[in-house]
Amino acid sequence: MYYPESDTIVAKHPDLAARVEAFDAYLAELQGAPLQVGPTADLLGQETEFTDWLILLYVTEGVLQKSVQPACPNDMQPLEMDTDGVLQCDVCEQRFREGEYGTLVTYRARQTPLQAGPAPVRLPRRRKRAAGPSFIDFDVRVRRAGDGAYSVAAQTPGSGIAHATLDWATLHGEAFSERLRRLRHEPFTVREPTLRQMGRTLFDALLRDDVRTHFLGVYRHDVRPADGAYLRLRLDIGEDAPEVARLPWELLYWNGMFMATQVKTVLTRQILALDDGAMQPAAVAEAPRVLIVVPEGSGLATEAEVRAIVAALGQAGIGHKLLQGPVAVLDVAETLAAGPYNILHFIGHGQVLEESDGLLHGSLRFNTPLRQAGGAAGEDWVSDTRLRMLLGPYSSLRLVILNACHGAEVTGRDEEGSFIGLGPALLKAGVPAVVAMQYPIQDNIAVRFAEVLYRRLTEGSWAGQIDAAVSLARNACFVQFPDSRGFATPVLYLRSQDGMIFEKNVGTFERLNV
Repeated sequence: MYYPESDTIVAKHPDLAARVEAFDAYLAELQGAPLQVGPTADLLGQETEFTDWLILLYVTEGVLQKSVQPACPNDMQPLEMDTDGVLQCDVCEQRFREGEYGTLVTYRARQTPLQAGPAPVRLPRRRKRAAGPSFIDFDVRVRRAGDGAYSVAAQTPGSGIAHATLDWATLHGEAFSERLRRLRHEPFTVREPTLRQMGRTLFDALLRDDVRTHFLGVYRHDVRPADGAYLRLRLDIGEDAPEVARLPWELLYWNGMFMATQVKTVLTRQILALDDGAMQPAAVAEAPRVLIVVPEGSGLATEAEVRAIVAALGQAGIGHKLLQGPVAVLDVAETLAAGPYNILHFIGHGQVLEESDGLLHGSLRFNTPLRQAGGAAGEDWVSDTRLRMLLGPYSSLRLVILNACHGAEVTGRDEEGSFIGLGPALLKAGVPAVVAMQYPIQDNIAVRFAEVLYRRLTEGSWAGQIDAAVSLARNACFVQFPDSRGFATPVLYLRSQDGMIFEKNVGTFERLNV
C-alpha cells in the first residue's frame, strides 16, 4: 500500500483490498492536488455512493483530510475571514455573513505516499519520529453570529477552514449554569466528577460537526502517532462575545483527560483582533531577568510562594530582584526602568472595581507611597488601564504572571468594543505571554503551581516553553488537588508565534542583590 493507514482499512475490510490499492494509486498520481470525486468513481468503477463511503473511511483513518471552506456564490472562490469575523472574497471583494455563502468541499492526502509507481508495495506501519518537539497550531475562532448564536471556525497551517456553531443553548442552559455557579462561588464543594462533566460539556459545545472532524483527524494522524508532535489549541474568542470568554475553557475534557493538563494538547487563549500588529516571536536569546513584586499587607502565604520561585530560579542559575514590603506602583516603574526585565511575577490581591468611566475593571492592589497613621501601608488599587500604561514602554517583558484574584477575568467591553480585564490589557501593552487567575485560588495550590511552573520553565526538556510549563504545572495541581478547580484557574494568554519565552541552555546569570 502507498499509505500505512490503508493497511488498517484492509485489515478491517479485507474485501476492499483491490479497491484500496487502486485508490492509493490514484491519490499518488494526484501528488497533493485536491481529490476529484468524479474521476475517482470512474477509476474504481463504482457508484458515487460507494465512492463517498470509501472516502469517508479514508478520512476516518487519517489518509485523507477533509476541508470545508466557505465559497463565494458568484465565482466559487474560497473566502477568507477578516479580523471582524466577516468572510470576504478576494476576487469580487464582496463580504458575506452566515448563510450568505456556499461551501467548497475538497479532500487531500495527508502525507506523501510511501512508494509511488505502478507496482504498490505493502509496507508495515511505522511510528513517525521527530528530532524535537513540534507544535501544530489548531486555531479555534469564536465569533458572535446573532443574538445567542456564535460561529466556530477551526484551521491548522495549510488547511482549509472547518465551520460549526457553538452549542450555546447547552452552555447557557439551567444545568450547566448551576454547575458553573457552584464552580465560581463554592469552590470547595466541587468534586472531580463534576469537573469532568463540565469539561465534557465544554468540549462537546465547542468542537462540533466539521470542527470536531478536523480536530480528530489532526490529532489521530499528525499528533498521536508522532513521538515529537504536540497540538496547541489556540482559542480566540471575539471581543464581541465576552460572555463566552468568561467560561472556564481550561476545563476542556476529552479522551479521558483534562486537555489543559497535558503537553500533548496544550491550551492557550489568544486575542488576535488587536491593533498592535501581528504576533511576534517571544524568545529571549540570553538569560531572562525576573522581577518579583509582593506588596505588603495581602494576608496571603506569600513567603512560601516566593521561596518556591527563588529556589527554582536558583537551581537554573537565573537571577531575580524582589520588591517586597511597601511596594508602590512608582517603585515598580523605577525598577523596570533600571532593567531590562523579561519576567514580572506579581503576588497579591486583585478585584473588579467600577472606574470613572462607569465600567467594571480588573485592578491589582499595590501600596501607597506613604504609610498611614500607625505605620501600616495604605492601599492603591491600580486598574487594568493604568497597568497597561505602566508596562507599555517595556518591550523586554516576555511574560507577566499575576497570582491575584480576577487577573484573567473579562469584565465586559469598553467604548471601543475591546475586552476589559487585566489579561487583555497586558496583551495590548505588548506582553507576548500572560498567566493570570480567572478565580480566587487557594494558597497551597498557588504555591504548588508557581513551584512547578518555574521548575519546568527553567530546566529540563521544556525549558523556556511557557505553554508546556503551564500545562505541566496545571497537571501537578490536579494530581495533588483533584477535587479543586485550582488546576483550571490559571489562564495562559499567548500572543507570540510560539510558546518560547527564552532559549534553552541560557547559561548562568549573576544574581541581583535585593
